[in-house]
Amino acid sequence: MFEQTLVTLSLGLAFFIVTFYLHQMSSKALFKQFESWKTELLDASPKSVDDIKEELLDIVEDTLANMQPPNAGDHFMGMLAQVGQMWAMRKFNIDPATGLPRPMIAQEVENNIIDQFE
Repeated sequence: MFEQTLVTLSLGLAFFIVTFYLHQMSSKALFKQFESWKTELLDASPKSVDDIKEELLDIVEDTLANMQPPNAGDHFMGMLAQVGQMWAMRKFNIDPATGLPRPMIAQEVENNIIDQFE
């Protein structure tokens, strides 16, 4: 019994020491990374509007160049999503036209009719 307690305590202490050491190392690395970002930001000159425009155009061009038409798998997954949505709307009694639960719609209609005659 004493040996098991001693082994458990020593393993717990070892775990704590390793965790503390790893935390210290990661904190130091993170601090160094923040310092490098800080110096990069302070040393960087402000970008002109033309540079920003060129970067945005490059991003849009890369995005459009990498676009692909949908394949059969995409269409199949869209079909499954639609079936799942219809199932959920039926299960929770939601009106597809408004997205509101049907009892709430009946309540709104009833309130509007009562308000009109008062």
